[in-house]
Amino acid sequence: MESRDEYLIKLIVEYCDDVLAAVRDYDVDLDKVNNSPAIRAMMAFFVMQIGESARQLSDIFKANHPEMEWKEIIGFRNQIAHVYGRVIPDILWDTVENDVPKLRNYCNTILGKK
Repeated sequence: MESRDEYLIKLIVEYCDDVLAAVRDYDVDLDKVNNSPAIRAMMAFFVMQIGESARQLSDIFKANHPEMEWKEIIGFRNQIAHVYGRVIPDILWDTVENDVPKLRNYCNTILGKK
């Protein structure tokens, strides 16, 4: 793995850890994502950073790791970045609750961690 890709995978793990810590520290749930613009913005920021890091991964890396839906991760980042007011809280929460932990585990596997 190229050092740039390794750096980006580590960064993705860090952002995953950040969003999961925020969920824990602020006791975030779907109701809070729906009703708190600040909580929604915080969750969206971390997810957007994950997508930006994924966007910068080399094409070779992404091709060698097709199990992860890199295109969708990047697409959701673009949606947040460019049409933030239209981000659907339910989709954002589903991403945080379900997809972020899976991505974190996948990236840690690539890095040889558990």
